[in-house]
Amino acid sequence: MENGVPQNIQDLVTKKELEELLAEQTTVILGAVDQRLVKQEDKITKTMGERFQGVDDRLSAHDLRMTNRGQIPDRPEPVTTPAAALERARASLARGEGIPHDEVLREFGLKK
Repeated sequence: MENGVPQNIQDLVTKKELEELLAEQTTVILGAVDQRLVKQEDKITKTMGERFQGVDDRLSAHDLRMTNRGQIPDRPEPVTTPAAALERARASLARGEGIPHDEVLREFGLKK
């Protein structure tokens, strides 16, 4: 300390006080991060649920079109998890039941 003016942080607090202050600040920061992560997780879960519902709705519409053509599709229960969706998609492709590319483009408004 020169002329009563602190030159660095060590002139103001001890090492233990500094550690306690940093620990307290870290706890506050981590608590805030946890809260944001919970909010993000809820938002992601909701968004994924909406997307899977959209997929199920499109599959139902596709099934109805196939039924109207006299081809009754064999569909399992609605998708409930990303893993189930992926498994269904792979099984469908293996059976040759894909949705034509042009139909997908039309669904998303990318082609008329």
